[in-house]
Amino acid sequence: MLKVILDYPISAGSLKQEVEKWGEVVNNNAEEELSEYFPSADNRQTPSHYISTYTVQCPNCGCRMPLTSKWWLLKRSASEGIAVRPRYVNGELQYDRVELPEDVTKDEFNPQNGPRSRGGDTECPNCDIVTESSEIKDLVSQGKYEYEILGVKYTTPNGGSGYRTATQTDYEGYEKAVERVNSDFELHSLLDEKIPENGQKTSEPAGYGFSEWRDMFTPVSWYRITSTGKRLRTPKKT
Repeated sequence: MLKVILDYPISAGSLKQEVEKWGEVVNNNAEEELSEYFPSADNRQTPSHYISTYTVQCPNCGCRMPLTSKWWLLKRSASEGIAVRPRYVNGELQYDRVELPEDVTKDEFNPQNGPRSRGGDTECPNCDIVTESSEIKDLVSQGKYEYEILGVKYTTPNGGSGYRTATQTDYEGYEKAVERVNSDFELHSLLDEKIPENGQKTSEPAGYGFSEWRDMFTPVSWYRITSTGKRLRTPKKT
């Protein structure tokens, strides 16, 4: 970076035009290569970001319990923004997109109060029973967790953007990406370096059984295998 900033301008002059030109080439190529993994909704809402979390099974009621500390998708102020509101239908976890304060007030639903506390204890949104941090760590380290898309940030053809809940199409795109990773050796071995167990902050993910840097990003497989060989079910497609 220092060479580009300090040396190239002197020897090559202004690089603005070249940077913009090749940046556009890279962007177009990436968009073409990745479009099937970020499918549009009605060709007008192309995902740019997936807001995700983990879920574990509540030991008390058996429902999926999100390990998130906040429900915000976009926070404009303490009482204004876009969030997802969890609800259980016949024991199945679902999400509604809500805007504060238009759809619901902060007094009725506070997106700042997610089920996971600062210390790692998690209160089930369905039965209100708290599972301690140590038990949560055991479940995650054993692979007994699922990945959950809380919401999707999307772009529109006119340059706008917005937020919505995940759809069946979003999960299908995610699964295509997983298949690509598992079938491509170069991708399958990407970011497989070990996480330092005693680092200033890296000891925290190590406590949950995350041993490689790739564990910190999107999953290698939606169908994670537990130590007993049992396949966990895929996340609910809503």
